[in-house]
Amino acid sequence: MAPKAGPGKRQSSAPSKGSLPPGKKRRPPAEDNDPVGGLCASICMAIEDAELPKSARLMLSNMVSPSLGVLRTDRVPFQESVVEMLGQTLAEILARYQRLLEEARLKVDGADGERAAREAAVEEAERSLATLAGAVEDGTAAHEVDLAAHKAATVTCSRTEADQRRGEFQLAYAQSKKEVAETALSQHYESLVSEGASSASTRKKSAKALQEVGAQFCLDRTMLDAVAVCTVKEPSARCEFDNLVLGRVKEEFEKAVQLLAKALEEGAAAQAACAPQAEAASAAVTEALAKCDASKAAVFDARAAQKEAEKGLQAAKKKVSLFLADMRILGDALDEAKCKVSSMQEGAMAAFEKLRNRAESVLEIADD
Repeated sequence: MAPKAGPGKRQSSAPSKGSLPPGKKRRPPAEDNDPVGGLCASICMAIEDAELPKSARLMLSNMVSPSLGVLRTDRVPFQESVVEMLGQTLAEILARYQRLLEEARLKVDGADGERAAREAAVEEAERSLATLAGAVEDGTAAHEVDLAAHKAATVTCSRTEADQRRGEFQLAYAQSKKEVAETALSQHYESLVSEGASSASTRKKSAKALQEVGAQFCLDRTMLDAVAVCTVKEPSARCEFDNLVLGRVKEEFEKAVQLLAKALEEGAAAQAACAPQAEAASAAVTEALAKCDASKAAVFDARAAQKEAEKGLQAAKKKVSLFLADMRILGDALDEAKCKVSSMQEGAMAAFEKLRNRAESVLEIADD
């Protein structure tokens, strides 16, 4: 046991060897061994988060101890420039943390506006979807009208083309009949009436051919039968009745030729008038088809837009449902940003200020 102080003696109030003055306290044992190294380590950890290439961060970290670890009074100009570089880097890191903190705070402060914006987005998406649904309905109705118009134009065009083909057939038929009648007059009839132009057998063949052609033109059968009788004789030996029959036959064939010529003329005029109608009908079909294709494409685009609007509405509703969860995330981000700023200010920045201005080899910190 230590001896007690004798009477009349006062115990000394001077600090013992190795103790610190009042108001000061020594760092924990781990930092007592290398306080400067601990401060440099905190600065190096902060530099790892700098927005610099890895090689640049490594270079700065390697220069912390050779610059800030040296007393201010012992530094050379190069070391001072390194200290300034380190200070600028730490200030940029802190500024970035503060900027992120301000952004997070603004997002949290704007929570009410964000909720209103999300709800407004849902309403706008619903209005847009309703508009597009109406566009699909209107477009479908318009396409149906265009389909009906195209069908009607196609029917009209088919009828016009059929009339045109019928007219062409009738013209060709009339032309053929006219040529037959003209051949009957120019060959068979002339063979019967020309003096000495043919033998009895030839006249018989011509008479038969004339009867066949006459039957095609629906001439009087009795008159045609009389042709075979009266043409047996030579033209000079025929009586008045024979000549009357042959003259009547000639008149009937000439009349048929005239009627066919008139029919050909009228048919050609009708065909000429039908041609523009056929062209117009074909153009109407082309136009109706183009309009039909356009309305079909419009309906397709409207339905695609409607599907996108439905997806947009679902996404907007999902954002509303996730509002509280997103706000919690923003709150966590705000707390993290505050922690980063506080840690940077109280850690690396405080360590930097201590080391930059350090003039003594012993580091001491004041009581709180």
